[in-house]
Parts: sequence; structure tokens; C-alpha cells
Amino acid sequence: MPTPFPPTCPVTAEDIKSFQSDPFEIVGKTFILYSIEDGDKEVLYEVAEIGSSKAKGMWYQVQFEGCVDYIEIDGKEMMRMMKESILLVA
Repeated sequence: MPTPFPPTCPVTAEDIKSFQSDPFEIVGKTFILYSIEDGDKEVLYEVAEIGSSKAKGMWYQVQFEGCVDYIEIDGKEMMRMMKESILLVA
């Protein structure tokens, strides 16, 4: 019997505001990114770590499905990704 896909919920504008005020809230959470540029391809990603520095500002360590290494994404790009994502609810 196939395993059912975990429940999901859309990332709302309210969620994004909440993530911006407390970015550590998204650490360890898994999202589905709908890549419109890649023909509506769905890609899973998990936010593994968040940090900030004067030089780089806020940054996120993100691991995409099928990738071994983490990718560092700046805060502005992360918020753009969040707007195109759905949160997997465990």
C-alpha cells in the first residue's frame, strides 16, 4: 500500500511576516517549492540552519531533495521562495 503524502498547507502572507520576525521558526521544516520556471516542477527542500552577519545579512542553509550539499540562500531570495512554497505538515 503506498504511503500517503503528508498533509500540506499553503504559506500565507501572514506566515511570511511571522518567519521574518522569528526566522528560526522555519528551521527543520520541509517545504514544497513550485518551480514555475521549470514547468511547474515540485521540489522538496528543508531549512537546516539560519544565521546572520554584518557582511552577508540574514542567510539560510537549505537542502534540496536529491542534493547532498546545503545551499546558502540570502534572506530576500528565501522570502521569494517561501511565496512559491507549500509547508509540509508532519
